[in-house]
Amino acid sequence: MKHIFSLVALASIAAASAVSADQSICYGSEQDSSQKAALQENSSTYSDSQLQSSEAKYPQDFAANAQDRQINAKIRDTLSNTWFSKDYETLMISTTNGVVVITGTVYKVEDKQKVGDQVKAIDGVKSVNNQLTVKNK
Repeated sequence: MKHIFSLVALASIAAASAVSADQSICYGSEQDSSQKAALQENSSTYSDSQLQSSEAKYPQDFAANAQDRQINAKIRDTLSNTWFSKDYETLMISTTNGVVVITGTVYKVEDKQKVGDQVKAIDGVKSVNNQLTVKNK
């Protein structure tokens, strides 16, 4: 009888371990998925198709190399998600080895400064030549 109880106890422990392991695996895959999503969301690298899409939308932009293409995409994303979201499409961005030249028109002096500051803060940007002009409405 003692042996039967031990076998039943071992079987219960093994079953509980299996369930726990299954839950752990399931949780681990959910955790891996959410970590991957967070990494993609915070990723500073765009896929080639994303770059091509951005370049097709903004044919006025120039990038000297692959790293500059990434920088231009980051600039477009940054400006599109700010107060400046209406007018950012009219700007021209030219990037060569991390040096960014921005041309176009804004309606406030403050906007020119803010755009320059936001572009300077982007990873990979070495310097910004802000050639934006302020146009009175």
